[in-house]
Amino acid sequence: MTAPPTLHSAALAAARLDLHAFVRPVFSTLNPGSSLKSGWYLQAIAHALAKVGRGETKRLLITLPPRYLKSICGSVAFPAWMLGNDPTLRFLVASYSAELSNKLTRDFRAVVETPWYRQAFPEFRIRRATEVEVETSQRGFRRSVSLGGSVTGMGGDILIIDDLMKAADAASPLKRQEARDYIDITFGSRLDDQATGRIIAIQQRLHEDDPAGYLKEKGNFTHLDLQAIADEDADIEIGPGRIHRRRRNEVLCSDHQTLETLEAIRRELGAGVFAAQYQQRPARRRPSARRRSGAR
Repeated sequence: MTAPPTLHSAALAAARLDLHAFVRPVFSTLNPGSSLKSGWYLQAIAHALAKVGRGETKRLLITLPPRYLKSICGSVAFPAWMLGNDPTLRFLVASYSAELSNKLTRDFRAVVETPWYRQAFPEFRIRRATEVEVETSQRGFRRSVSLGGSVTGMGGDILIIDDLMKAADAASPLKRQEARDYIDITFGSRLDDQATGRIIAIQQRLHEDDPAGYLKEKGNFTHLDLQAIADEDADIEIGPGRIHRRRRNEVLCSDHQTLETLEAIRRELGAGVFAAQYQQRPARRRPSARRRSGAR
């Protein structure tokens, strides 16, 4: 078994203060023997999440392709970093299935039980841990829930929505409505304080009417949109006063996936699926002739 990472004092101090620096040992803990293919996009994600942590952003939507550390950053590293700095915080994290939710809880627990994490955050102590929840000695917690699961009696300071819909369900109007209802009626009402509470959604696009599209239409979510291949020039914040000037056709992380690799994925998946999942631009469905005519 590969030993968990060890951090020297400067790295520990950086991990306490900076979410982007914290992501690296989290990745090493969860992927022993693998090297993190970092890049400006991880700085952009960490910066956007840290602004939520400081209360500067109350509603955040991040859209990005699969396999770009979305869950590690949003559902594992961010709550672990926040709870390390403030063990009284309360997190609810929702995913589309209990299996995925429980897996993310296990990943979170693996991080907060490491020696390097305990060194970085000595005030963080676990009072109770189960398959769905880790509670601190100061009554803070990270609790997992899943689509359709009960959240009665639960409340949180920060709610995180991580992949509330799986790709196989995206074509179903009933499944999309179920996700919307869960966001508005069930999960979204769980903020302990509506004035200070924060909501984060981090997704890949699957359909024009998927959870990310629904939240985008609300108009009150700050949107960090990260395409695999940029379709236009864009200035993207990667830190306080720092901008990455992304140019058209620039890939998100060439160390992870080159343009040639992404074009091969496009050919394999088909243009429509690639446009949704990798480019965050799901094609708008045209109503059928029967619906346009009002026929029954």
